[in-house]
Amino acid sequence: EMALKPDGHALDIVAEFEPGTTGLFGLDVLASPDGAEKTRILYDAPTQRLIVERLKSSLADGVNPYAHAAPHPLAPGERLQLRILLDSSVIEIIANERTSIVSRAYPTRADSAGLNLFAHDSDGRLVSLDVWKMASIWPA
Repeated sequence: EMALKPDGHALDIVAEFEPGTTGLFGLDVLASPDGAEKTRILYDAPTQRLIVERLKSSLADGVNPYAHAAPHPLAPGERLQLRILLDSSVIEIIANERTSIVSRAYPTRADSAGLNLFAHDSDGRLVSLDVWKMASIWPA
């Protein structure tokens, strides 16, 4: 894992990956420094699925931990392009302008604002990453 800047609760993220053919890769958002809370946005290259893993999204009781997933096949040679709009608890992901997932995360900790890059047994690689801080739509 590799921590990225800027971090925050309201971000506009554009990431492009060479997907490779093995393993999992992606980004953790709303991550605490110790990893106790994080929401993982990952691409499963062998099955060509986009997944929002929420097992550690919140330390609160009663929060739904189930993943959100969508098939996202890539053409041979096509890169994975992710646009991630993060606004407090709302996470909107658009992949290659054709697959979208809207998910929710409810981190309990004020420091659950980290952005990390991760890969697991993957031959995928990050090509480019742009991150902008946004003003939240929610009142302070």
